[in-house]
Amino acid sequence: MTHRGKISFFLLPLIFVLNVQAGAQEFTFRFPNYDFINYEESILHFEGESQKYFELFYRKLNKLITKGDGQIQILHIGDSHIQADFFPGEMRQRVQSFEKGIQGARGFIFPYSVAKTNNPPDYKVSASGNWERCRNITRQTSCDLGIAGINIMTTDSVSSMTFQFNNKAAGVQIFNQIRIYHNIRQTGYDFILKNYEGPLKKVVNLAEGYTEFWVKEYLTSLELVIYRCDSNRNPFVLHGIYFGNDFPGIVYSSLGVNGAETYSFLRCNLFEEQLKSLHPDLVIISLGTNDAYPKGFNSDIFYTNYDSLLKKVRNALPDAALILTTPGDSYRNKNHSNVNNAKAGEVIYMMALQHDAAVWDLYEVMGGLNSILKWQRKGLTNADRLHLSKEGYILQGELLFSAFFDSYDTYLNKYIGEDGLD
Repeated sequence: MTHRGKISFFLLPLIFVLNVQAGAQEFTFRFPNYDFINYEESILHFEGESQKYFELFYRKLNKLITKGDGQIQILHIGDSHIQADFFPGEMRQRVQSFEKGIQGARGFIFPYSVAKTNNPPDYKVSASGNWERCRNITRQTSCDLGIAGINIMTTDSVSSMTFQFNNKAAGVQIFNQIRIYHNIRQTGYDFILKNYEGPLKKVVNLAEGYTEFWVKEYLTSLELVIYRCDSNRNPFVLHGIYFGNDFPGIVYSSLGVNGAETYSFLRCNLFEEQLKSLHPDLVIISLGTNDAYPKGFNSDIFYTNYDSLLKKVRNALPDAALILTTPGDSYRNKNHSNVNNAKAGEVIYMMALQHDAAVWDLYEVMGGLNSILKWQRKGLTNADRLHLSKEGYILQGELLFSAFFDSYDTYLNKYIGEDGLD
């Protein structure tokens, strides 16, 4: 396998030092020292012409850091490794806190617990009413789905939903922008912000499928009442809610579906529409584990599905930077090592070359085939030898963070002083 455009990585056994020159700060980062992890492989491999997209992205990031100007939007999509949010949650915490004075927002979330599945730990959702779910892993589904790959629906005349952010776990997540993605073109429902009585601005965007509220106060929780306002008996369908604010900062949204394969997101007919609406500057895709899980894994089918997905991403976001993460090492049915993960990784490198994306190679970082056993002995995986433990996912997030910001540091070393990085 050819790895083009490797970015240099400086790593002491215990301390990773990132010197962000334009911000005049030194960022010290500590890893556990495991001899089975290939720390030197925790880099971004830039394939095709991907560096030009990252130069645009890092220019915008540097403007935010040095001038406090603008917002950065990052979207991370995937399977169960992402739905649990320990991995992307660590990334979110790191990118939102590495520079003092930058205020992030929680971004696009989904009320997974209302759909009777595991919810990220940094927010809790409770609901009244009768709700049914639809997920992109259901092969014969005919429901409308977007970037979350899951929706919930109700036919109740009145229902409610309460969102409470656990700010101790995630840092202060305040918001004054509430964007509700729902089937606005098919049914007549409206909303009341029960825990807010001040002035607000309401925007109904039929073209992009959402109702949006801007409020005058900064909130940390939301009590949302959903009520029918016409005689149409179509159900109310919720695709997710975006919690934003008007501060300069980094918004890191993560969305995953347990059991999702690459093809699962091709079932999402609103995928491109909602991608355009959210308009992330960077998209991270962590898929392939479930594609490669069957013994009869077909690389050609995986290639075709991944290619179709990236075409949708590029069609919606022609200027976005892309990071594709490979599946890590894992076992099938607890007892059989899975050689297909390496094959899936080869396909992902081909996709990155074709669609000008960077690759973060988790398989190599973990240590290659059967390295999952070494991770397990250190308590970094679950008993299934497929999923990581909370500690393992946090380490995964730390490693991706180091690769991401090492490449940013390399960008600064190359361009600092040439044009002011405006």
